[in-house]
Amino acid sequence: MATWADIASLDLDESRKRLVESLRLAIISLERMGVSVEVALIGGSFCNTQKSPVDMDCVLFYQSEVLRPVALSEWSRAQSVSGLDLRMIPMDMDGADVLKIGMYFATLYSQRKPGDDSSPSGVILLRCDGFERD
Repeated sequence: MATWADIASLDLDESRKRLVESLRLAIISLERMGVSVEVALIGGSFCNTQKSPVDMDCVLFYQSEVLRPVALSEWSRAQSVSGLDLRMIPMDMDGADVLKIGMYFATLYSQRKPGDDSSPSGVILLRCDGFERD
């Protein structure tokens, strides 16, 4: 599992740096709303070095006793202006269900679109603690 330090050590282009910063700010925003993001699953064109991503496909696995999923759904849609295509998955579900959802998105995010001749990309599983908040 990657850490923020691992991500910072990568030789990222400007587009990817901007998206990582957008993700960091989104997680800070969630923390201020009483939502703790445990893990992020990042995929899509962000993880394909042969492409320049315009957005970051990401699933955020979170815990919150404050916000209802409907509010988080609205919040996540609003993040698209920052280049984030987010899905929010609560960690208080049955562990097997959380695992199934994670596996589904990992498979989805590593798929190539029809006609795409680039090499397959993987996904990044990121621990969402231990980063600078300011």
